[in-house]
Amino acid sequence: MLFEFLIFLVTLLSLPTGVLTRSPLCANPKTKGFLGLVIDEDTYDTQEGDPRAPTDSKFCIFDKNRTIDASPQKWILVDEGTSSDPGVNYPINSFGKKYLQALPDECRRYPPYSEDIPLTGPDQLEGVSPSVTFTIRAEKSGTHSLFLRWTGGDNVGAGDALYVALKDKETKKYVSGAATVKPAVEAIDGPLSNYAGCCYSITTHACPCYEKEEDAIDCSYFSKSDNTTHSLWQPRQSASEFGAICPVGAGAMTIIPAPEWYLFAGQEKGNVENFDAEPWDATCEAEGDSTADSGRDFANWDLSAGRDYDLVIFVREDGTALDAIYIAGPGGEAPNFMNRYTYGDSTICLRKKKSSSHNVKKFFIYTSFIAGSAILLFFAVTKTAVGSGMFDRIRMRRHSTAGRSSDLIFDQQNNQLDLQHPDTEVS
Repeated sequence: MLFEFLIFLVTLLSLPTGVLTRSPLCANPKTKGFLGLVIDEDTYDTQEGDPRAPTDSKFCIFDKNRTIDASPQKWILVDEGTSSDPGVNYPINSFGKKYLQALPDECRRYPPYSEDIPLTGPDQLEGVSPSVTFTIRAEKSGTHSLFLRWTGGDNVGAGDALYVALKDKETKKYVSGAATVKPAVEAIDGPLSNYAGCCYSITTHACPCYEKEEDAIDCSYFSKSDNTTHSLWQPRQSASEFGAICPVGAGAMTIIPAPEWYLFAGQEKGNVENFDAEPWDATCEAEGDSTADSGRDFANWDLSAGRDYDLVIFVREDGTALDAIYIAGPGGEAPNFMNRYTYGDSTICLRKKKSSSHNVKKFFIYTSFIAGSAILLFFAVTKTAVGSGMFDRIRMRRHSTAGRSSDLIFDQQNNQLDLQHPDTEVS
């Protein structure tokens, strides 16, 4: 057992550098932008979500005969156009005809609807929400701005969204973004609210607030299952029970001095399952946790040269799909929405040539480890009861073999010298 363990360690240390971790991204020298494609699978890592996260059918539309998939959710690389259900729309126009998607799409949200816990920091999502992590290597100090190529991928009626945060790889601490502002909001039954209710959307889960019900032009849903039109209007009281949030209005704003995460939830054309509908999304909400972001903030971080940072993308609602990330470095260009990328276009850092002194040091470490392992193995074999017996048997076997060989030579010599001894054993 010890011998097998030592062999494993030697093999592990012999693997090429970079095999055990994702490859970091560096800025393109021309555009000063970091590009990471999900089709380049060596540029990111994924982590599955908490298997205990509940599915909340209260806010989703399910076929009554459908079986809910309760398996842990994870980011899965999906082949575009492989849907077996012609009645369901899936994301299209991804780079390389593949994209990452949070599956199974069963109307789960992080933090869960049922717990009704406000999000206070990205660490609250770790190990709970499925995540994708890219590593970027900052070569220059200054502002780094994020652009995402993503879309909604619903098939059960849930507003898709995701959170983004940046972590210092060395300190393991999240990096705060640049100070910003966003529209002030409060609960629909708050002291400054004069809203009568909100109109719930089964597609996005948003519930826009209105002072009068008639102001909501279309607030109904036609159900094919019962061939009936249902009202989606939520009066003030019932809306407050599921935590509806409304803008304060009158230009009221909230200052976010150091945002630790950003919410991407909504695009110009809505969740249309088309990556080309908005090729690169830069607008988001700083420290958002609503059903739709304000769309007035940008994910900007002031990073230090020579450090590695992990860009972590968490799921807010399942079904959301990701195709690529782009980070514009200091003085860099925004991504060109006309460019089409393919396998291998991610801006992976070039491995620097190792110096001879580094190679000598590495050789010395490996050689010392192997020599030490051999010594440990020797003591394990010779100093234990089982090992000692094994060692003695091997030694006796070698001695016995050597003896037979000597006898054979002696007999052969005797046979050659004295042919009158027919009983001599000749090989």
